[in-house]
Amino acid sequence: MSRNYSLYLQDAVTAIDRIASYVEGVDRGAFETDQMRLDAVIRNLQIIGEAVKKIPDSIEKKYPNIPWREIGGLRNRGTHVYFDVDINIIWDVVHSELPILRNQIQEIIEEINDCIYSQGLRIILELS
Repeated sequence: MSRNYSLYLQDAVTAIDRIASYVEGVDRGAFETDQMRLDAVIRNLQIIGEAVKKIPDSIEKKYPNIPWREIGGLRNRGTHVYFDVDINIIWDVVHSELPILRNQIQEIIEEINDCIYSQGLRIILELS
């Protein structure tokens, strides 16, 4: 069964929110030594990467400011090179990149919802 790409975008936002909750109030030293927390963050980075890989090329082209390929690459690294994950990169991504990415993806979701609403309203008016 095929899912609409907007659901994958929402999956990414959910994973970003989970990561934010996992690192809230945690300093870098505690993060590095808490294997369960680190694993949870990496798992959700994988979810984000997998979700963005499902985004159609047309959407990637429409929003070139989002580093779609790099996000997928981070997922691949966490999955296939799990033994050599750089905690420095993970920490920086979580604190510097994910808040920006969340806002960008949320804007796309809102545009999709606005478009759906407009189309639905147009259909209702045509049927009236």
